Amino acid sequence: MNPQDQLSISFVQTRARRTDADTSREAAKHAASCVANRERAAIREAVKSSLDGLTAREASRCTGVEYIECQRRISECGLVKTDLRRDGCAVWKAL
Repeated sequence: MNPQDQLSISFVQTRARRTDADTSREAAKHAASCVANRERAAIREAVKSSLDGLTAREASRCTGVEYIECQRRISECGLVKTDLRRDGCAVWKAL
């Protein structure tokens, strides 16, 4: 067998099984890339710098993080969800 005929094997650590759907594998790659950590940090800093707090939509505009990602991540940022609502969205503030 020639070395060119061998399959290349990648040992990149992911959080998915071989039997998982393609979408799950893509999500695992996304998680392993530390993008989520950067997004959480950006959202947290944007909310901290705001005097009136921010909604996920406003945080998205401030950070450039997609709105749906802000929706998913904002509760993971150590922020407080207030009773206030702006444009139908919950307002989050830093402690």
